[in-house]
Amino acid sequence: MNGARLATISAALLALTVSALPLARAQIPPLEELEQRIGVVNDMNEIERFHHIYGWQQDYMIYYSQADLASDEPGEYRWKYGVFVGKEGARRMWVGNWAGFTGHADMPVFGAMIDHHQAQGVITVAPDRRTAKARYRTSADRFFSRNGQGLTSAAYAAEGADHSVWYENEYLREDGVWKLHKLQVCIYAEGSVGSGYSDLPVPGRLGVPADADEDYWKPRARLAEAPPVVPYPENPKGPDRVESPSEHGCFSAKNQTMNRSVVLPFHFPNPVTGRPVIWENK
Repeated sequence: MNGARLATISAALLALTVSALPLARAQIPPLEELEQRIGVVNDMNEIERFHHIYGWQQDYMIYYSQADLASDEPGEYRWKYGVFVGKEGARRMWVGNWAGFTGHADMPVFGAMIDHHQAQGVITVAPDRRTAKARYRTSADRFFSRNGQGLTSAAYAAEGADHSVWYENEYLREDGVWKLHKLQVCIYAEGSVGSGYSDLPVPGRLGVPADADEDYWKPRARLAEAPPVVPYPENPKGPDRVESPSEHGCFSAKNQTMNRSVVLPFHFPNPVTGRPVIWENK
């Protein structure tokens, strides 16, 4: 290839490169947009880590540390029709109620096991990156030994239990740290290992006595609503206020959780249509 031809090709390539620069610049988002995108991804990673740590602490029954996750700005923490408000309310829920499972040991105790693995997280960070929402679920397995040490009487169970639990949470960034601002615990379904979610125990299997009669499951199922929730301060461990099942979005009675849909709306829209996904109890 002679020098003149090489020079011509080089000039043509240079011209093409220069002409493509405006197009390339047009495809590069502004710096502020790039910084926002990177920040949101980092926020999502931090919240995912936060919630998985929550799951591990719940597994190990470290309920005092769970209460420490609450935001300084008063939030709301919902469980079994009760709304616990602020850091004091969060402590009443985790320490006053759940810590009783282990006799307030605040540590794993012999004879108690809870698997509370978190899954299917969908995290949405607000444009200002100060707040975020997340939906998670857990298939929780719970087993308490009859011989467990440090267990309260309410924690004893002849059989293990399985739970399908949904979370719809909100988080708040305070002084650069994500904290739990709102928590909604929704027990969609539960059942003992022997009876199952559908209340159809099989004699001689999964811990069910071989001579079990057809009504074996009834005393083990939550067939009716629990006694009315007594709020704080009349009940030192109670919530700050009480909601109806419809307001709460969940039903505690087992027959209702299995026979009625749960109105705990997604905080996120359908990713294709962009429309909210909503439904009503039927």
